[in-house]
Amino acid sequence: YKDALISEDKWWENTQELWKPKEILYFATDEKDKKFFDNFATDHDLRFLDDYWEVANLKSFAKEHLGMIDVIVASRGRAFAGTFYSTFSGYITRLRGYYGMSKFTSWYSWQPKKDEMQKGAFFSPSNGFEREYPIGWIGIDGDERVTSDGEGVEKDPVVAEVVVVKPDSDKPTMAVMRKDVKTAHDNKKEPGIVPDQRAPAALKEVAIKGREDTKNKLKASKENKTVSDVISIVQNSSAAGKIQPNVLDIHKDNNGTDHGIRSLEESVINGHGFQPADDNKLKVAEDGTTFYTVFSTDCNSSQQWESYLLFFSAMRIKQTGFITRIASGCTDEQMREARKWHDEHIAVMSSRVKILFT
Repeated sequence: YKDALISEDKWWENTQELWKPKEILYFATDEKDKKFFDNFATDHDLRFLDDYWEVANLKSFAKEHLGMIDVIVASRGRAFAGTFYSTFSGYITRLRGYYGMSKFTSWYSWQPKKDEMQKGAFFSPSNGFEREYPIGWIGIDGDERVTSDGEGVEKDPVVAEVVVVKPDSDKPTMAVMRKDVKTAHDNKKEPGIVPDQRAPAALKEVAIKGREDTKNKLKASKENKTVSDVISIVQNSSAAGKIQPNVLDIHKDNNGTDHGIRSLEESVINGHGFQPADDNKLKVAEDGTTFYTVFSTDCNSSQQWESYLLFFSAMRIKQTGFITRIASGCTDEQMREARKWHDEHIAVMSSRVKILFT
């Protein structure tokens, strides 16, 4: 993929009109030579992860996790330019989709593929990894079939519906915002689309319906006094123990923008697909069969995360029966860490997930 690995001059030449004058630019990169970014520094304030090494106590993180922090920061930028063929850039693009960012805020630095995200392809007919497609984030929380991203490829005004559910009210209020979607090529004086452009209402229909379904679940669970069960299970995790839940409280950033982070209860119900009170019902399948799923790993950190994803996926689809991870070849220290990890991050999902050491 040598063609996509371009020089520092080409990076600047191909992307310079995407950035606003004097705008802070954050670089999620493994490039060690900061001179590579000198072109950007002439008109912008540059930031890198290691600029926050002390203030964020980054030395306390495993080196494998630092890239994840880079991904999260880059995924929340007003605009993003990545490297075509890069799965690192691809995951940033996917996260931006999860957050509801418009595809008109993402580009590639390689000129032949610069506007690839704006061209309207909804999915890939093959197993291509070169870039991400909106099918990876559009409508994934609902059961309806979605066949387009709803944004098109032209410069059109977007009407976005924003539903706000107040903590002390069962009735949602709705505000309608109108923003003009535009690419950098449409307006050279004010490049890029408006800050924090959200995806249009067409993308949100499934999400809004899912939100209403969740609201109904929460209302029913509250009446049945099961919300407290949800809270108590999550608070068994030391990582979540200090969180004070607030039912249907929509969290916003300092600018008042809703980024979709909901209450603790809603996160649990949305994330796991069921309430903890239903967990016992999933021990046995409807036909009376009890399934036992066993998989084998070692104790390195990458297989910790792979195990988490397997457990989480099983819970998300309401897999019946019991699931056991067998971890082999662990030192005593690795065993203690794996056990702690399992108790804090996996056992909170269900009483049906186990870990054994050999």
